[in-house]
Amino acid sequence: SRGPTLASVAMEEPPQVARPVGSVIDDIGMGPYQVKEVVLSGCVVLAEGAELLLVSSVTRAVAEDWGLTTTQKGGVVSVVFMGVLIGTLISGPCSDRVGRQRPIMIGIAAIAIFSILSAFTEGIWTLSIVRCFVGLAFGFGVPASCVLCLEIAPTSWRSFSYCLIITLYTAGEAYSAYIIWLDDPSMKHLHWRWLLIVGALPTIILTFLSAAFLNESPSWLASQGKEEDAMDVLVKMNKANGSPCARLEFSTAPREEANVLGSFAEMQRDFRAIFGPAMLYSTLVSCFTCFCMNVLYYGGLYAFPQVLSEDVATGTSPAFALLIGCFWEAPGYIMALSYDRVMGRRLTLVFNLTALVVCVLAFVHGGSNNQESMVEYVMVRFGYAGYKCLAITLNLVAFTYAAEIYPVSCRVTGSGLSIGVGRIGAVTAPLAYEWTREFSGTWTTFFYILACLVILDATLVAFLPFETRGKVLKESMDDSHETDPLCQPAECT
Repeated sequence: SRGPTLASVAMEEPPQVARPVGSVIDDIGMGPYQVKEVVLSGCVVLAEGAELLLVSSVTRAVAEDWGLTTTQKGGVVSVVFMGVLIGTLISGPCSDRVGRQRPIMIGIAAIAIFSILSAFTEGIWTLSIVRCFVGLAFGFGVPASCVLCLEIAPTSWRSFSYCLIITLYTAGEAYSAYIIWLDDPSMKHLHWRWLLIVGALPTIILTFLSAAFLNESPSWLASQGKEEDAMDVLVKMNKANGSPCARLEFSTAPREEANVLGSFAEMQRDFRAIFGPAMLYSTLVSCFTCFCMNVLYYGGLYAFPQVLSEDVATGTSPAFALLIGCFWEAPGYIMALSYDRVMGRRLTLVFNLTALVVCVLAFVHGGSNNQESMVEYVMVRFGYAGYKCLAITLNLVAFTYAAEIYPVSCRVTGSGLSIGVGRIGAVTAPLAYEWTREFSGTWTTFFYILACLVILDATLVAFLPFETRGKVLKESMDDSHETDPLCQPAECT
């Protein structure tokens, strides 16, 4: 059989031991190249943050203009996540076949086009169809963007790289919260068409920048046998980061027979790996974790604008409270980076999920008692701040873990599956809030359900068999990261 292919920019030097592309990137180190690529690929994440907060906040204004029912009101937001779900499931196989760059570019361009079109719709059905396409564009571009930022980052900098790209999501939220505050701090008379147009402006600008300067993933290029193209990207990375002594020689694993048989055979191979005995439990728990995270995060994104404007007083205008909530996400990034230095992914997830339960229950208790004492007053603020902070930490760690456990050949498919299943939670969250509130007569029921889901997820995560912190990303299924689960290792096989 053929051995690994060797690529080198210095053929006159004595041959050295070949390494995977991830080890070459470790040798080059973190620098301006990664920051530029993360920002350019992350424009689709920034657009997602801006658009989702906007559509969650303007549903009341849309409902008043068009006389929508409770189900239609929640459906306007849910249909966006339905599009995200479809786009995510398409993105995985597509990105593993054609690369990371093109899905990102298609996604960000489609977001800009359909976001503008949604401002000119004249009825619930046309708005729903156009917003579904906006969601499809999110789903198509985000998985490739997140995987790209991990594949170009050195091993010890992967958490930082992912934090950086998700920071753009918060920046998009902050931008939307700011223009909402400018339009109407009380959020009772929002000009939703104007907001949707203004909210799309950063996306339009970043579309052109990304088209001009975004590069492909060297790991994907190498896995496809495109050694020269991969070397070109590594040379650019090395030059931009100023690492003249870095070794750029890399090896590529022998291409599997499935690559010759066609895309359908490749997809079969990918799904056999994802749902094989070694990965099945990790895949299922990763999917459920992403589901809970989406219900928690996007459920809060939908519920908080309504709860803060109608049920729970914060001492400020509702729009300003949303803006403050965006800033409370900033400590979540710092916490994720801090956890990466002292504990593994699984322990971080368990600790974070447990803390989230405390914050959810604190917010519910303080808010449902109308802040009758200083204790309830503090609990509302503590719960809200902790919810926003820890939800972003959970987002970072859960998505990072979902991408790290799979080999490069099926990384976007595997992580995209987790993200896609997670989006089912995002689809159901707005409707679940509206239905539980209508059925029970109180907003607290939805948050109690959230607490129960998080407790169940923390229990399942404790039995995960893989730890990925500090490990070079897998080139194939033969590269094992398997260790003992956090709980009862003697009972696991």
